[in-house]
Amino acid sequence: MRLEERRIAPAIARLSREATNPALPVVRALPRPAQRATRTLPSRFALAAAAVLVISLLAARLIPLLASDGFAGIAASLSGAGQQRHTSPSPAPAVAHYTVGAGYVGATSALATGAWLVYNTLDASGRSSLIALDRHSGRRSLLAGPSAARLTARALTDQWAIWSAG
Repeated sequence: MRLEERRIAPAIARLSREATNPALPVVRALPRPAQRATRTLPSRFALAAAAVLVISLLAARLIPLLASDGFAGIAASLSGAGQQRHTSPSPAPAVAHYTVGAGYVGATSALATGAWLVYNTLDASGRSSLIALDRHSGRRSLLAGPSAARLTARALTDQWAIWSAG
């Protein structure tokens, strides 16, 4: 290793002196021609993202026009392979009417499930009551009241009801 260093050392010293020798001529770099602006990766990505956005917005507008029931109609038409599909208009929803009960002026709020209807009523003196109505049997139960504080049903399931006073 030392032998190699002794052999190369004079050449390295000579090269380093030549590179810094003030007697050498000055070599200037040639001016580069102006390069035109090229698209970079971020601008290509932005262009691709804009194209995807425009295509998805157009598809969102056109698909409902092509099939009356959206993607389900397209999937059915593709899987049906030429079969005709006739859709009938959906029946009108069933509407049930309930009375608030004797002695009450009106209902101020209500929540319902398949089994229960819970509503807040006011009596003639302005006191608030919370009443639960079993929708299957028609039986009414007083949950809270009468109270001077306003009672409001907040949540309802087939098993429980949550209400607040005030």
